[in-house]
Amino acid sequence: MISALTKNDLVSAVHNLNTLTRNDNLSWRTCQPSSTNLLSLITNSKSYCTEYEGRTLRITASFITGTKEQASYKLEILDQQGGKTLYEFPNVQGIADLYFTVEIGVANVENIIRSLAGKRD
Repeated sequence: MISALTKNDLVSAVHNLNTLTRNDNLSWRTCQPSSTNLLSLITNSKSYCTEYEGRTLRITASFITGTKEQASYKLEILDQQGGKTLYEFPNVQGIADLYFTVEIGVANVENIIRSLAGKRD
């Protein structure tokens, strides 16, 4: 039951997702951000999705278009079809860090730096 989860449980879940991502145990890909509200008309959003235990996880960064406002981050669990949000994590510690880990991983930044440094695997 969701009501039995504590803030610490949610922070631990996000931390574990970050660890799984850094260790290449989850494969993230770009995907469509949700666009179900009026705010989506004035924001620029980028999302990444992965599969975990039969569900899709989506992490999104959103910026208000034309401003220098700090991004907001959203982590969701989607239904099996990957469209309907079943659960949205509250804004807990680590979600922004997870987004950056995913973004760097999808862009393959580590391998690019290794190549530039002459350290190919």
